[in-house]
Amino acid sequence: MQSGSRQGEIGRAAQAARQVALDNTQKKMKELMTREHDVATAVEALMTTLHMTRTPAVEPSTMVDTLQLIQNTVAEWHTQKLVGADNAAMDKLQRLVDASQVELTAQQAVLDQKADVEADLAQLKKQLELELARQQQVEVDAAAAIEVHIATERQLQDKVFELEAMVAAITSQKTSMESNLTALQATYMNATRDARGTSDSVIASLKQKLEDAQAKHDDATQQAAALEAKLRGLQDSNKTLTDEYNSVCHALDQCNVALNATEEDVKTLQLELTQAQYQVQEREAKLQTALAKIDCVTEDKDRAESTLLQLQTELATVQHAQVDAAKTDQSQLDQ
Repeated sequence: MQSGSRQGEIGRAAQAARQVALDNTQKKMKELMTREHDVATAVEALMTTLHMTRTPAVEPSTMVDTLQLIQNTVAEWHTQKLVGADNAAMDKLQRLVDASQVELTAQQAVLDQKADVEADLAQLKKQLELELARQQQVEVDAAAAIEVHIATERQLQDKVFELEAMVAAITSQKTSMESNLTALQATYMNATRDARGTSDSVIASLKQKLEDAQAKHDDATQQAAALEAKLRGLQDSNKTLTDEYNSVCHALDQCNVALNATEEDVKTLQLELTQAQYQVQEREAKLQTALAKIDCVTEDKDRAESTLLQLQTELATVQHAQVDAAKTDQSQLDQ
């Protein structure tokens, strides 16, 4: 469930980063469209101004009429040849010349304004072309940045999946080791309890048998000593009680047999005690082996926990790298 939640968080973060990048791209597109509209409006205004400059302030017929009047005045002056008429014609001619000069000056001003407007129009066209080229470059850069971001996100996602699989495998291995360790500890406790119970009972029984045999041996020794003393007493008293002597000898032989039997029992019990002690040592060796196995399992568990911690740290580093990559892509798109 933790893996699913991390994947959901990573997916949501990537989706949020893509949405932010798309929003910024759309915002820049809107700004570029606004600039393009402003430039188009300015171009349209310049075109209107240029069209107006192409319409002369004075109708061309006025210039023609003026020149025609000048010609008529000159012809009239040559025809009449009157002083007053000459002066009137010259004045009229001067006025026409002045009017023509004013008209020509106005036309030159309009032509100069037209040249300025055409120069401004050419400059605005260049600016529009540069702006369109910049807009296209921004779109290309944004698309490339989005592709790089998507590729980076896919690589990080694959790395996250791989790390999560390794974490799951190590977690499963850790759980298995913990269960094995618990089973070994339970086996060790049971074996220790059984071994101690069995060894204590066997040793106690053998010790009791040894004590009983030793007591019988002591009793037989005492009886033999008493019979020997009695035999010596009978011999010293020079009694000729053969039957009693034989009986005592027979009893003495039985005591010797019993004594030998008790000695054999003592040896047998000592041998059994030695074997029991050897078995106890073997069980203790097995317990030490089980303890060594438990230590090995504990070390494997510690190594697995260390590896798990390292992988979790690496996973956190990858997630931070993914967030940093998203921030870097965002800053590049903002620029």
